[in-house]
Amino acid sequence: MPKTPAYLPTLIALYESGAASGPVDLSTSELGAGLGLSQQGVSKHLIQLEHDGMIERRRAGRRTGVLITRRGADSVLSFYSKLKGAVEGRGGALEF
Repeated sequence: MPKTPAYLPTLIALYESGAASGPVDLSTSELGAGLGLSQQGVSKHLIQLEHDGMIERRRAGRRTGVLITRRGADSVLSFYSKLKGAVEGRGGALEF
């Protein structure tokens, strides 16, 4: 089974908060609290997501505006589609 990136829950949480439609203003502490991750863990995820072209970040003091890129949104929707197919018994590998 293909390995799912550790940052996938962070990307999904950003998607759920509206970051695919426009920048959302979240601190890493706020985001981490919702995911059960430390501030440092979320920071690492955001760095990797940005490096992989999944998000763009705009910093303003301690807060960060985060926008999911087209590539990031496509990844979330692709994973959702594959997960839905697996749950509905259509098979297929769950890869990101």
